[in-house]
Amino acid sequence: MGQVAGAALQSVKRCLIRPADDESADQLGCRGEHILTELHLTVNNSPSVDVFEALSDPTRRHVVQLLGKRPHRAGELAEAAGLSQPAMSRHLRILLTSGIVEDERIPEDARVRLFKLQPESLVAMQAFLDQLQAEWRTQLGSFKQHVEEKSRWQA
Repeated sequence: MGQVAGAALQSVKRCLIRPADDESADQLGCRGEHILTELHLTVNNSPSVDVFEALSDPTRRHVVQLLGKRPHRAGELAEAAGLSQPAMSRHLRILLTSGIVEDERIPEDARVRLFKLQPESLVAMQAFLDQLQAEWRTQLGSFKQHVEEKSRWQA
C-alpha cells in the first residue's frame, strides 16, 4: 500500500469505530466535517481540488473507469469520451491535482504522457464512506427501535 493510502487510513482509522458519546467523538476529532477536511488534505496533498468534487463530473468518472482497466494516453481518453484534446486536458488536470490520476513519461518518447489510476487515493474516501454508512445504520437502527417502542406504548 502506498504512503498516501497508509497515511489516509491512519488518519481515518481512529474514527471508524465510533466513540461511545459525542464528547469522545469531539476529543478524537471524529466529527463528519473534520473527517472530510482531513480526508481531503490527506488524500489530495493539496487544498485546491477535493476528491469528491473531482468525481462529481460524469466525464471524469468515465475517465476513471477507463483508467481502471489500463493506462491510456490523453488522446485515447479524449476519443473515448468524445471530447476535444484541450477539454480532456482540463479534466485530466483536475484528476491529477486531486491525486486520483498520475502520469508518467514514456522513455521511448518523452512527449507522450501515459495516465494511470492511482487507486490509493480512493482508499481514504472509501473509509470515510464506510464510516458514514455505519453511522447511518446506527441512526436508522435507533430510529426503528424508537418507533417500535412508541407503537407498543400506544397499543
